[in-house]
Amino acid sequence: MDYRTSLYFDPSLTAVIIHTDSSSEALKLASDLYKYFRRLNIWAGTSNKTYLTSSGRAIRIHGAQMQIVPIALSTMIVLNVMLGSIYERRRYVYTLSTVGAAPRDVALVFLAESLTYAVISGLLGYLVASAIIKWAAAGLGLPVNFASGWVLTAIGVAMLIVVISAIYPMRWASRLVTPSLKRRWEM
Repeated sequence: MDYRTSLYFDPSLTAVIIHTDSSSEALKLASDLYKYFRRLNIWAGTSNKTYLTSSGRAIRIHGAQMQIVPIALSTMIVLNVMLGSIYERRRYVYTLSTVGAAPRDVALVFLAESLTYAVISGLLGYLVASAIIKWAAAGLGLPVNFASGWVLTAIGVAMLIVVISAIYPMRWASRLVTPSLKRRWEM
């Protein structure tokens, strides 16, 4: 069907087929077309293969090995804070034991404390970092994406560090409740 006849049917362009003399010429043409039409899928067919050139998202994570030491340090710092908290509140733990709290209940008290630290620190960290980035970006004239998935990843890692750092102190506090090797109360 020629162009003028197709206009009668109110067409929309869905595909353009270009025949070439050789496979290498088809691949080169597909590559050249992709340079100008990045949003389109460019198909190139050779004698026995079909190639697709299209754009998509790719995420490359680099520098993750540089985060190991800061994550380990922050985990140890939070672990130290939680151990200090339990050490200072030994009498509170003994009081809980006296009133009949099970070791699991005492562990849950300290888990709740660590989750509170995680949520508050994640929220405050996000707000402070957003304010600093907004101020710095305004000065440099850079666009900033505050709703990035990386923001959620960073907050999630920070919260995970706090909760993981609380596991050992929770067990230690629950062992303060039961001085014997038995982990459950019996009647």
